[in-house]
Amino acid sequence: MESLERTGALFYQYKFLSNDRFDNIYVTYKVRDIDERRKALGREPILPLTWKEQGKYVYSNSLRLANKEKRKLIIGIVLFVVSAFNAGFYLACDYGLYTILELIRINFDIETKAVVPPHLKLHVDGKGPFADMYKAITAMFDPIAESNIQINTAPCLPHAFKPDFQIYIQIGIIYGVCLMLTVSEAYGLRLRHSIMACYYPKRERTRAIWLYNHIIKTRGNFLQNTRRELRRKYFGEKEEKQISLLSQMAARYRRYNEYFVNARRDETTRI
Repeated sequence: MESLERTGALFYQYKFLSNDRFDNIYVTYKVRDIDERRKALGREPILPLTWKEQGKYVYSNSLRLANKEKRKLIIGIVLFVVSAFNAGFYLACDYGLYTILELIRINFDIETKAVVPPHLKLHVDGKGPFADMYKAITAMFDPIAESNIQINTAPCLPHAFKPDFQIYIQIGIIYGVCLMLTVSEAYGLRLRHSIMACYYPKRERTRAIWLYNHIIKTRGNFLQNTRRELRRKYFGEKEEKQISLLSQMAARYRRYNEYFVNARRDETTRI
């Protein structure tokens, strides 16, 4: 029940409105608008994304998948393959059993006449109840027929019903639809972000600013950031607010975010 609630629409709405980091991996037109404004002000833009960032973030209208979406896709395909293998195994058993029974029926269908082999026969002479009893007992050991025994194995052979291949086709169509839904799931889930952006445009802009600042904080290493600061200082580039090491660690390592929350508030980059 809890897992269903965590994946529901109300849960997504709550997290969208309360958590800037939640499902904020899409470079929307508002992020691109912020980047164009930075270019107009002579500041360093973030677009195009680096090859490492292209695995984390994705354009909302792009066919490319982010790493987070790829992981979900791989899990979905693995579950689909397991389920399809299970269904295929039962279908193979069904058709294989039918084939085996048909081979038995075809190859063991025998109808012939057999001659009674030479044998000994007991004769009991006399009259009376005991003589009749012994005659009945000895008659049990006599052959069923004296000659030309008719042998027909058809009544003893299995008669398998031919599988309904229409059901096989229906099962294949169902699994084909499931495969299409599994592959397109990531693109369908993106609609949640777009729908929320339509209903809450101000909140979407706040999230876009957070994502822009987050990409700036996590881009590059300490040496690259230091070189950028020196270039601004000695080559006359417009100065921006410096991003401290604590702020970068807060942006890079989510589990330590609570230790650096104050630094993040103080070191927010101006757009």
